[in-house]
Parts: sequence; C-alpha cells; structure tokens
Amino acid sequence: MDDEVLVTLEDVVESDVGAVVSVEDVVESDVGAVVSVEEVVESDVGAVVSVEEVVESDVGAVVSVEEVVESDVGAVVSVEDVVESDVAVVVSVEDVVESDVAAVVSVEDVVESEAETVHDPSNEHEKKPSDRGGMKIRS
Repeated sequence: MDDEVLVTLEDVVESDVGAVVSVEDVVESDVGAVVSVEEVVESDVGAVVSVEEVVESDVGAVVSVEEVVESDVGAVVSVEDVVESDVAVVVSVEDVVESDVAAVVSVEDVVESEAETVHDPSNEHEKKPSDRGGMKIRS
C-alpha cells in the first residue's frame, strides 16, 4: 500500500472527467488510477467506487483513504459535480460505502451500460442456397 499517492480532484479535472476513489491497492507506476472491482471501461464518464484493484490503463484519480471530508462523503459521483464546489475534496470509499450506498456505482453496472457487444441474430441463420435438385430415383 502506497500511502504517498494522493491526488486532488483539482489535478484530476485537468486530465479526466470521471473521478474514481480507491482504498486498497495503488500501483506505483500509475500517474492517476481508475480503480474498479474488475475492469473499468476506458470511456466511463461517471465515477466508479471500488476497494480492490487498480486499472493502470486510465489517467484518473487515486484519492487517499487517510483523509475524508465528512460533509462530502457522497460527492464522488462525478468530478464535474464535485469540482464545482469542492475542488480538493478527499473522500474515503469506506465511508462512502457505509454512509451513502446510493453513491456507489458498481463496475458491473458501468460495464453493462458501456458494453458494445450486441449480438445480431439476423446473421446467425444465414440462408445458404440449398440443393434443390430432386433425388433421381431409378426404377
């Protein structure tokens, strides 16, 4: 656990629209980390609250769990909302989960909404020209 990683939302806003809060693992090589339970969609514009792994593909925010502004426990919904009033707010995921369950966006929900894996059933049973030459029966 790298306790030195502390990124304010002011820093986040410059490079990422969706702020993400983590309380667990922080990859040292991450400039800013998008954290998720499994995997976070790169284009996610909202906030993902998680306590598990750091996804090193995004340049987002790793907010330290050491400090927490009690009045803004649920403010980690999106950077746009937070930045307007609390540019450097630090929110703890533990407090968010305990105090404001509605503020927690699961990665599964995000992935489902962002998924582009649409199955087109019209191409499944492609009609191929069948052999219509009738059977020639010799008598």
